[in-house]
Amino acid sequence: MKRIITTIIGLLLACGITLNSASQTPDSVRELAKAQDLFDRVVTLINERQYDQALPLAQQAAEIRQRLLPPDDIKLGIALSGLAELYLVKKKEQDAEKAYQRALAVYESHPEQNQLAISKTLERLSYLRFLKRDYESAEPLAWRALLITEKEFGRANPKTISAMQKYACIGLIAGAAKGPALVDEPDQNKATLRRISLCWLGGLTDKCNEIQTEDIVNLKAPKLVQPEYPVMARRNRLTGIVFVALLLDDQGDVIAAKPVCGGVPELNAAGLAAARKSRFAPSNAPGKQTTGIVTYGFYIK
Repeated sequence: MKRIITTIIGLLLACGITLNSASQTPDSVRELAKAQDLFDRVVTLINERQYDQALPLAQQAAEIRQRLLPPDDIKLGIALSGLAELYLVKKKEQDAEKAYQRALAVYESHPEQNQLAISKTLERLSYLRFLKRDYESAEPLAWRALLITEKEFGRANPKTISAMQKYACIGLIAGAAKGPALVDEPDQNKATLRRISLCWLGGLTDKCNEIQTEDIVNLKAPKLVQPEYPVMARRNRLTGIVFVALLLDDQGDVIAAKPVCGGVPELNAAGLAAARKSRFAPSNAPGKQTTGIVTYGFYIK
């Protein structure tokens, strides 16, 4: 899987600073050299998609480094991150979360040097909490990852936009599970970044840093067309919530629309068709476009 390869190589590049280790005996030097050889072999096996063979080698490399290196040594963090990625690709989520937490502790011992590694690890931890539907803890982890990415790369960078999209989806899905998708935020800077994140979620305009963005616009629709439940989807008892990103003209008519945040394809198509036929509240700035999200729920009683 390209995702795991990119992450490990990226961490190697991002964390290329070697910290001073404690005095080492000849035996420990040999063991640490072995750990490096094991890790190099792990990277090769990952590139060859031989994850089953890579996992025990990654476990051994991490064990050696944890035993012989100081707890703040970046090489330990890299080994734990690689191990966590393998656990994740093998769907061992609980083991992956533990390894990521240990790696995060290493990176945060020298935060000024490891910002990118911290951001990537926070993103992974957020994803694992999301898988468990623990949205309450997933959201702040994704937020921290986004803030670091924005600081390192700038608001318009593709890496920052990707982090915004992930953060926005967590907010939407969490909101659908327990209430409003995005509640009023007293921190103006955070509120602004949240709304920009929602705009980038659909990718319907490249002016997200300047365009007006709403969150959920269902209640601001003079004409909200309800989707028809696809026959085969109902027959197969497919259910869920559809999120459709919208680009609206100043009269509230739909210029472009796109399903976001995954979902069931058949339900997404029905929601998209309904959204395109809807009309929403006019902009408070004549001649200006706006973006927003409309949601549709498909449930079988």
